Amino acid sequence: MKILASGNISFGSKIDGQLEKIEKQSPVRAAITREYLCEMRKCVDELSRIAMPGGRVVMIVGNNRVAGEIVENDAFLIDEFKARNLSLDLWLLDKIRARRLMRSRHETAGLIDYESILVFRKQ
Repeated sequence: MKILASGNISFGSKIDGQLEKIEKQSPVRAAITREYLCEMRKCVDELSRIAMPGGRVVMIVGNNRVAGEIVENDAFLIDEFKARNLSLDLWLLDKIRARRLMRSRHETAGLIDYESILVFRKQ
């Protein structure tokens, strides 16, 4: 499997530290996580670009366990939107009760119990 994303991209000190720990256990899983965060950053860039002033963006995301490290995708998105002048208006947590559409996951990944519903507003 090829390494997907460059290891020199920063995602903030907390996530960067987690990625270093993940990389020690599994360079491939660390690369996949970096690629996911890069793709999320691209989505945030585009959503912040097309949102009108006063407009809202809603994101639903779960935090993820990768090689024993909990990657806080919700906190990552909040920081990314904030850096692009979108404020967090509402943050809800929803417990996942059913897994009818569950895809298979890596054995070290653990299940996502809650998902965050984040509502941002462009200034």
